Amino acid sequence: MSDIVDLKLDENNWSCVVIENQDLGFVSGIESIRQHLKQRFQFFRGEYKHDLTRGIPYHDEFFKKNPNPVVMDSILKDVILTTPGVIELLSFSMEINNSTRILNIPFKVMTSEGILDYSGEIPLG
Repeated sequence: MSDIVDLKLDENNWSCVVIENQDLGFVSGIESIRQHLKQRFQFFRGEYKHDLTRGIPYHDEFFKKNPNPVVMDSILKDVILTTPGVIELLSFSMEINNSTRILNIPFKVMTSEGILDYSGEIPLG
């Protein structure tokens, strides 16, 4: 049994907690880690007024003309590896679609709950 348990959030509206059978929904194990990763990728630096240094520096490093892919790669890998439950990054790629301005980040990690395949998109403006 997993020690990692979190409220289940609606995937279409991350500010809404899912209600299942008239009770709060929960996620645990590998799905909790997946949800936490998605939340971390959506957390902009400067968004949390009590600590403006937390979050991803999207405005400084990603949403600019000619962003540095080495810096972007490093930032995203750090977010992944510092997520609770993540033990090791097994594979990672970063693909920018210039026509849609979407950054695709498929990766695979070893977690405390097993192997997690993740595929996410980050809009770049």
